[in-house]
Order: sequence, then structure tokens, then C-alpha cells
Amino acid sequence: ISAWQQQHYSRTFPSGSLIVNMPQRWNQDVQELRAATLGDARTVDMVFGLYRQNTREKLNSAYDMPTMPYLSSTGYTTAETLAAYSDLAFNRSF
Repeated sequence: ISAWQQQHYSRTFPSGSLIVNMPQRWNQDVQELRAATLGDARTVDMVFGLYRQNTREKLNSAYDMPTMPYLSSTGYTTAETLAAYSDLAFNRSF
């Protein structure tokens, strides 16, 4: 399983005598690899897998006066999640 998502935001609003521009970009990609046993009359059923998620975000901030630029900054955030999971079930019949 694999997925990808991208979002762009553009916000502008007044703040006192300044005009604030805050464009933002957000990206995420996810991968999952899963294996499982399947079938009737099994003594043991198993599921195991690997999971990865990567998220990146960029935020620009610009504070402008009506006649000139005042202050600007750029921020970056990244995060990565890795996981392994498993499940083991014993089936008994009486």
C-alpha cells in the first residue's frame, strides 16, 4: 500500500498596521508492506508488516507594511515514522 498527499495553503490577513502573508506547503507519503496467512483449518494465523510515514512542511512568513517589506522568515519541519508489527493467533477446535 502506498499513498501520497500534497497541500498548499496561502493565507493573507491584516495585523495592526502590517499585512501578513503565510504561504504553507505540506507533503506526506506513506508506505506499508503487509503479509498474512490465509485459509481455513490453520492452527496458526499470522500477520506481520512494516510501515513508514514521511511528512515535510515549509512555512513562509512575510510581514509587510503597505509601502515596504518589514520582516520575513521561513520554517521547515520534517518527521519520519517507522514501525514493524505482527500478530500471531492460535486456533483451537474442540
